[in-house]
Amino acid sequence: IPFEDKLTGELLTSENVVVLFAQHRFFTENYFDIDLLYISRLPALIFRDGRMYQAFWTTANQEYERTTGRLRPIRFVDGEGNPFPLKNGHTWVMIVPLYTAYNETVESFVFRELRAGNQPGSANWAVHFYPPATGGWALPTPPS
Repeated sequence: IPFEDKLTGELLTSENVVVLFAQHRFFTENYFDIDLLYISRLPALIFRDGRMYQAFWTTANQEYERTTGRLRPIRFVDGEGNPFPLKNGHTWVMIVPLYTAYNETVESFVFRELRAGNQPGSANWAVHFYPPATGGWALPTPPS
């Protein structure tokens, strides 16, 4: 969906769009914690150059952290643990709870159509994040 800068009217663009799947702990609908430190490997979707790539993200300590005592930012790796490069430029990051559903779907601005649609090869992707509801919220059940 195109986004515009509300002050200038300019179209906002990004060379990379990243969806990080992370453990969330909700205490209330507006008060929650996201685990981002010392993560060995969790899934990520990386959208770049008109394609979606399934990758992983990590913040695990490695030699650099052990020798300098400094933390590095989130790193992206492929299935074998090799660095997964982002394209130079702007990156938009969305952090969603583990097991958040996503699918390649139909071209639409109607939520029901995006949720129900399943159209492999369409290059239209939907990530189905649901914010916590008033009065408590449970994480989605992991797939079996």
